[in-house]
Amino acid sequence: MKVNPRFESIWYNTRRIEMPDGSVGTGVLVCYEGGNGSRLVVVTNAHVIDGFTEVVVQELTREKVISRTAEVFAVDYAHDLALLEEFSNEDEES
Repeated sequence: MKVNPRFESIWYNTRRIEMPDGSVGTGVLVCYEGGNGSRLVVVTNAHVIDGFTEVVVQELTREKVISRTAEVFAVDYAHDLALLEEFSNEDEES
């Protein structure tokens, strides 16, 4: 897939989120500055992950799909936001 250079950072920071029931959504990888230092998290909508504590987050590269388990660690239903932390590499698919 050819990506417009102006949008490459968005493309590479976008994540596909798959829930245990098979439903899917998207999120964006950002650097979160918290009390314990900085870490990379995926920001998504709370309604996407509603009812789940773990989901699969997929990084789509030009060559492959990298799947990682992610934990839901913060949810704000009033603003429809959720934060996920990728914590293990499950598998890699072509």
